[in-house]
Amino acid sequence: MFLKFLESNNLNDTYGIGTESDVRDVFIETSKSIMYYQAVRHSLGELRFSNSFETTWVKEGSGHLPKNLDLKNCKTEGWKLICEIVSKTNNEWTEKNYQSTLEKYLELFDDEFFNDLRFLIYFQGKDFAKALTNKLPNFPLKNYYRFALKHFEYEKFNDLVEFRNIIENK
Repeated sequence: MFLKFLESNNLNDTYGIGTESDVRDVFIETSKSIMYYQAVRHSLGELRFSNSFETTWVKEGSGHLPKNLDLKNCKTEGWKLICEIVSKTNNEWTEKNYQSTLEKYLELFDDEFFNDLRFLIYFQGKDFAKALTNKLPNFPLKNYYRFALKHFEYEKFNDLVEFRNIIENK
């Protein structure tokens, strides 16, 4: 779909993406750039209980990325969120538990994870889209969304067909 959008808008040369393999490479490279941020977000999501704290420290909220995406910064900022709430809520949250949960996601996000494109399932879509627009300056994301919506064939995805049937039968 992404490649078809580029082709239909004559953007292949603009972004140097002419094949499905090129799209795959760009998507993998983009997802790797937010890997540590996503690992911390998943760790925070696993450690929190409902409405305890957010999984991002970015003031603008979900869909925006921090300026510094390296592991040290992401890890520190995530730990700050936990420290702010731990005294009010749950003394079982420890840096050791946070570290072991984070390590679990860092191990999960290995080369196979990226080669199998599992980041398309695990990573926040808004974060991925923001990272992609950072990598591809002036990419017309809203136009792409309109294009994808117009050309999306949900019937190709059994889980979506089943979901639609459940909704229609309620």
